[in-house]
Amino acid sequence: MKKLCILLFVGLVVSIMVLCSSQIIEAKGEKAGNVSELEKIENEKEQELEQETKGLKEKQQNVHRNQNRVRLAVHSLLAMEDLVGGIGPKVSKIANEFNSSVGKTIEAEEKIQNKNRLIRFLLGGDKESAELIAQEVNRNKEKIQQLKNLMKECDCDEEIKGMLKEQIINIEAEQYRLETFAEVEKGYGGLFGWFFDQLF
Repeated sequence: MKKLCILLFVGLVVSIMVLCSSQIIEAKGEKAGNVSELEKIENEKEQELEQETKGLKEKQQNVHRNQNRVRLAVHSLLAMEDLVGGIGPKVSKIANEFNSSVGKTIEAEEKIQNKNRLIRFLLGGDKESAELIAQEVNRNKEKIQQLKNLMKECDCDEEIKGMLKEQIINIEAEQYRLETFAEVEKGYGGLFGWFFDQLF
């Protein structure tokens, strides 16, 4: 019995290590050496995200398609680390923070989308998930400003600077969509929502 427990524990530890190392590899991504390599990396990631999205249910597809803009921008920012000069590590750090945020907002948005329509009609929107999204958006606004400040410091050529700006715009557009989505969800009271709000 003791040996079985030890084997199970070792197997669990090995599994966790494999999962963690695969996540680190994914988060670091491939680095581009020039503009054409960066464009190739972006195109490959875009196709990969589209394929990944096709395997999901319809509601999940909509959520993922919307948030793929940020996921692609994150991948692009990580790939351009060596192309943006001294700000590269800072850009990558912020990109990884966006990567973490995307996971949280996708989960919250899916929870909202999957809420039973009748329950939503009667009790209102999922205010908790909407608030989580709003909090992430507020944190991300600070990160976007940090990226804009870093872009001004970038000692890179104009083409790279333009590509960096494009990714910032993509992230910003998605944050605006999420902010609007969260506001609508928080504002949807439902038929009896006001009553339950008074009770709790």
